Amino acid sequence: MIKVDFSGFEELERELKKIEQNLKNIEGENSIPFTELFPFEFMKKHTQFSSIEDMFNESPFTINSEEDFAAIDEDELDNFINKATDFDSWGKMQETAAINWAQKQLGF
Repeated sequence: MIKVDFSGFEELERELKKIEQNLKNIEGENSIPFTELFPFEFMKKHTQFSSIEDMFNESPFTINSEEDFAAIDEDELDNFINKATDFDSWGKMQETAAINWAQKQLGF
């Protein structure tokens, strides 16, 4: 007969409850500031810039408002992102950042 110790499940249960609560906290639509979505670590890993502000300040675009940003031609933005980052497009950069943000919020 083999004896198996299954102790430690209480800790696992606490961690799962914490993840569940964190998931409830981020469930639905979230408005995340660019500085939180694209933190220093993300920018250093995937771009030649230390912040999202630095990246857009060095871009060929003049961005002084949300309207300015929304008015940027998508193909031109994708071209800039392709050259200045590890990503093929702005959409892919946002998607990766959002996944990283969610993982951090969940405690992973």
